[in-house]
Amino acid sequence: MQQTNKKIEYLEKALLELDDYILTLFLDESEIGIVSKMVKKPFYVKFDGGFDNYERARALISYDDDYDIDMDVVICEIEYDKRYLNINHRNILGTIMSLGIKREMLGDIFVDNNSKRAFFVTTLKMAEYLKQSLCEINHQKVEVSIVNKDDISDCISQDGELDKIIVSSRRLDNVIASCLKISRNDACDKIKGQLIMINHVICESVHYQCKDNDLISIRKYGRIKIIECLHETKKDRLVLQIKRWH
Repeated sequence: MQQTNKKIEYLEKALLELDDYILTLFLDESEIGIVSKMVKKPFYVKFDGGFDNYERARALISYDDDYDIDMDVVICEIEYDKRYLNINHRNILGTIMSLGIKREMLGDIFVDNNSKRAFFVTTLKMAEYLKQSLCEINHQKVEVSIVNKDDISDCISQDGELDKIIVSSRRLDNVIASCLKISRNDACDKIKGQLIMINHVICESVHYQCKDNDLISIRKYGRIKIIECLHETKKDRLVLQIKRWH
């Protein structure tokens, strides 16, 4: 949290002196939410996380919402022998950070469980460095290469899993309770404990009315997107279509 505060303080000062644009390093979901609310006209902000439905992204802040600049976001694939190595988010991140690389230099890390292909997002300069320096994970040889997003769309589509929930209302505590199959009291505890973000912004209101296309992030669970209300039941309960990412 202290590191987040320092980043935001730096951005606030930089905005006061902005002549052209600011391009941040990779922000987490909470920081993305803060920056989204902080940047107001005459400034504009856009984010690039490499993948769709990103959790981490770089922010470009400028006077022009059509400002055209390469945001320097590249996708890397980690190639490894799948017979001997089973890698996950934790050991990819741990190995990279053991090289002295800060978390803010990395975007999302994604492992496709079907193809067992692994990817991470970073800057071009860092990608070139890791191509030379990231040679082992768990004592097994690996190779890093830069890939084109279109060439790996089957692996990183992150389409999520469509599902339906039945709720008495669109109140956030109702939606969380139904999605996680927990009591409303437990859902309220998660909300008041700042474990829930709506569209990258922490939400502490159990009364928040979830809207179509809201992206709900639940710490240690994943993300849920409200698609639409399909219909109402005979008892006036709402049948919502959602999409889940675990």
